[in-house]
Amino acid sequence: MIEAYSRAKSVKENLLLILAPRHPERFDEVERICQDFPFKVMRRTQVSPNKQWDILILDTIGELAHFYALSDVSFVGGSLVPWGGQNLLEPAFYKKPIFFGPHMENFAFLAEKFVQAGAARIINKNKDLDEMFLIRDEKSLEKMGRSAKETLNSLQGATEKTIKAIEAMMADS
Repeated sequence: MIEAYSRAKSVKENLLLILAPRHPERFDEVERICQDFPFKVMRRTQVSPNKQWDILILDTIGELAHFYALSDVSFVGGSLVPWGGQNLLEPAFYKKPIFFGPHMENFAFLAEKFVQAGAARIINKNKDLDEMFLIRDEKSLEKMGRSAKETLNSLQGATEKTIKAIEAMMADS
């Protein structure tokens, strides 16, 4: 991810990257990895108005949704390697285009729905990551974001629908 960001940053200088490690015990490791690159790396808990950064590491819990709201695109982690992916509903709520790797096994149903709706794209290789960072077609991004929100809205009430279907099956037996 950071290598792709580095390549894209050489083309698009104002590009910023926000990383949100899922587990707090990875904050230090992620920071060390980022520091291997020539970027200003900062943790969320160190941010102040007069400090500039290229890469922001969210080292707080419960704030990711706020940063989705501020982003142009979202990449759902845990999906480039066989970890099963992460939740893609938060970026959808904020009408953000969603990108993820090929390993969304834990969220396969949702991933398929969002891809089919044109709200998400699968990143298979580094070239795809580079392209994600460099997308300039604002209309396509807006369309993906709208599709994400519409897809999310279409899925609401799934539990109630499932209960009604089970009740109907039980009544027939």
